[in-house]
Amino acid sequence: MIKNVESKNSKTDPKYEGVFYIHGYTKNGSYILKDETDTFLSRDVPTSHIKLINENSPPPEPADKRYEVEAILKHKGKVPNYQYLVTWKDYDCSYDSWETPELFDSRQPIKQYWARVGAPEKSSGKRQIVPKSINKRSVATREERSTKRHARLIENRQPSSL
Repeated sequence: MIKNVESKNSKTDPKYEGVFYIHGYTKNGSYILKDETDTFLSRDVPTSHIKLINENSPPPEPADKRYEVEAILKHKGKVPNYQYLVTWKDYDCSYDSWETPELFDSRQPIKQYWARVGAPEKSSGKRQIVPKSINKRSVATREERSTKRHARLIENRQPSSL
């Protein structure tokens, strides 16, 4: 971006204009600039009028480029908001990143991770039904309580022999 020196008349006018690329420089230290359409700027610009936006901008990557998951290392978060630490195939560990399940093309890496960790994948936010206990205490029916009470009363009526 370069300083807007020609048409700056009010406070609301922009301080800088355009996005330009440095093509070269002159003997006196001014820069020769190109705009986004590869057209040269009509004047040479002194260094005091230039604002650096990005030093070495990488070339844009194609939008359809896909990366292959090598492995999922860890997870964080709670059901259903898990994030997974992913290591990418053919990249070193400095490129590892936290990704949400929606960004995966396949559920297979997530399933493999949960199988390796030994816990089931909990992808839904619903409560899971707890299995019924085997050692569940049975509640006596009215008839059973009645017969037990009757047996106690009879037992209490009989005098104990000493």
